[in-house]
Parts: sequence; C-alpha cells; structure tokens
Amino acid sequence: MSRLDRIRSLIQDNFEVHALDIQDESHRHAGHQGHSGGDHTHLRIICNATELSAMSRVNAHRALNGLLKAEFESGLHAVSYELNG
Repeated sequence: MSRLDRIRSLIQDNFEVHALDIQDESHRHAGHQGHSGGDHTHLRIICNATELSAMSRVNAHRALNGLLKAEFESGLHAVSYELNG
C-alpha cells in the first residue's frame, strides 16, 4: 500500500469524510532541505470532514498530524492542509 493510500485510509477511518483529495507536491520541493528526491514527502491534503470543521484550525492540524505520526517518522516531511466544513 502506498503512502497516499495509507493516509487516505487513516483519515477516512477516523473522521466522517465528505470529500478528500491528497496531492503530491514533492516535485515542487526538489533541492530543498528535507526532500529526499522521492515522491510523497510533501503533500497537500484537502479535506471536508464534519469533525475537523468543528475544531479550531490548530486542533484540526494537531489531530491530523497525530494520525500521520508514523508517516512523518518514515519519510513524510511536510503537509499543508486545506480543511472545509
């Protein structure tokens, strides 16, 4: 299972997701510190989930980052979130 598939499953299994798009933006960070040259190190997650929209932006980011802890430990470097209610 790819990193994107694992992340999609984690988010869908933990939140009531109405829409979810995960975009690999790794190519935009080539040569930057933290970019290993591989894919799936820099992501944009666009998510419409009931529970996340009820949280403050900081708490929603913390909840998502907590879910992705193992991915960060295994090479995920950066995630930007766009959260919609």
